[in-house]
Amino acid sequence: MQAISNFMTSKMITVDESADLASAYRLMLNNKIRHLPVLNKDREVVGLLSDRDLLRALKTQVIHQPGFKIEDAKFDPTDIVYEYMSRPVKTFDVKTPIDRVVRGMINDKISCYLISDNEGIVGLVTTENFLQLLLSYLAKDDSSSWSLEKILSTPWIQSASNSLSQAGI
Repeated sequence: MQAISNFMTSKMITVDESADLASAYRLMLNNKIRHLPVLNKDREVVGLLSDRDLLRALKTQVIHQPGFKIEDAKFDPTDIVYEYMSRPVKTFDVKTPIDRVVRGMINDKISCYLISDNEGIVGLVTTENFLQLLLSYLAKDDSSSWSLEKILSTPWIQSASNSLSQAGI
């Protein structure tokens, strides 16, 4: 089994823990990402901000007018990343086998882990990395011959499906 280092994203975009949430949102939006490692003033990783964390922070307002409804959602300008980030940071070592990381995501019901080595955080891995891995496996085996039924009947997909089902996902 290959190590997670072969599939992780090593070029990480980070955010400062004191940044306002609207700035963090724009950073995610502009870079088309869903997770931001959070750094303190000493440039140490102290948390992870996800799109789900941002959803929790949104302030919404619905205004009903005759014939239409206006919905507004925005961040409180005083809310900062530190208040909404997930912590403690969940990590795996760079040499960890892929299947162990996938099982961790399933068991913990999360979509991102930070990856570390002896020097600190070196990357992150998300469910998207694993979907890309699945696509590469399918491409190697003439994916045009793969129906959904065939994919779902393969032993490793059945095992993953069982794990997901048992985890309530």
